[in-house]
Amino acid sequence: MMDISTAAPTRITARISRMRTMPIELKPPCRTTIADSPRLMAKTAAKAVRRMSATRLAPSRTRDGAPRRAPVSRRTAGPSDPIGAGGMDRLPVVRVAAAIRPATDLEIPTVVEVLRRAGFGTQVARLLDYPRLSPHGAILVAAGPEGIGGVVCTAAFATTGWIGALGVLPEARRRGLGAALTEAAVAWLQARDARTVLLYATEAGRPVYERLGFVAEERAIAWRGVAGAAPEADLHPVRSEDRAHLRALDAAVTGERRDAVLDVIEAPAGVAVRDAGGRMAGWAIASPWGAGTAIGALDPDVGVALMAAATAGPAAGTLIVPDGNAAATEALRTWRFVRLNDALRMRLGPAVAWRPDRQFGLFNLYWG
Repeated sequence: MMDISTAAPTRITARISRMRTMPIELKPPCRTTIADSPRLMAKTAAKAVRRMSATRLAPSRTRDGAPRRAPVSRRTAGPSDPIGAGGMDRLPVVRVAAAIRPATDLEIPTVVEVLRRAGFGTQVARLLDYPRLSPHGAILVAAGPEGIGGVVCTAAFATTGWIGALGVLPEARRRGLGAALTEAAVAWLQARDARTVLLYATEAGRPVYERLGFVAEERAIAWRGVAGAAPEADLHPVRSEDRAHLRALDAAVTGERRDAVLDVIEAPAGVAVRDAGGRMAGWAIASPWGAGTAIGALDPDVGVALMAAATAGPAAGTLIVPDGNAAATEALRTWRFVRLNDALRMRLGPAVAWRPDRQFGLFNLYWG
């Protein structure tokens, strides 16, 4: 058995850390996008305009020549709603972007700047590499006369799909762009057979998603620090021939087939734990698309041991953990990790067989 709290974790952490600078070989960008279906694009845009517009345009007079009465909004007035406070003349004009379409390669710097101004951190440029290059992802932009006002990214995994990196410029908010981008992303994923669409929401975005039918599941929290003492585990490097076992364990943890992500990690750099029969009981792989380390384990002690191996120091490491994983949360608090931020996992469609108690680290808050 290996004591991961001594010298071994340092070597393992160094091995995992090297993954962050390794090149990622992906297939060329997918040319089958939402833009390839003009009817679908038109339908999505029209639906967004109808739903988000505060009023409907109507002829100024009826057929018999009499003045037509002012249109009435379908919104329900609340205690502080301008409608209830004095009528339609106080409602701001709602404007929706002229088109939602895939971003071009030349627009990626603009996309990064939009997301930066929308509040995303310094890792967002790396996060975009996957949807930009993978045939299973896309970067959609809301483009109008004034340029790109909002961005959303997608990742399709067989019967599930994820929405992430959704941001709208501060000056373009309250015009329905967030909802329109979400609907376009859902349409893109459903066109690729996704029955369940998932995302991680901030408190600001949650009301938008709830209005579109998403329901809350569980919160995930990002922590940062250096691990302390942990259970012993016999750790082995992850080999290329381990991919099939890695996929199977990941499916048992997430309830999804995330082969599209797992298979593009060149010679996965990480560590694994095997049970007495030689079967993989847990693995930890550094993410080339962000600061987190993805960790899945069937046993709490194995999961905590892998967490310790991934954040053994000397530099502080980041782990994103579901709040429902009691063993992971207890270990992080014992090690005095600092809580950075959190987001709420939400879904549209049937629940998947996700096991948060077996997920000891997420790749990121884009696809979990």
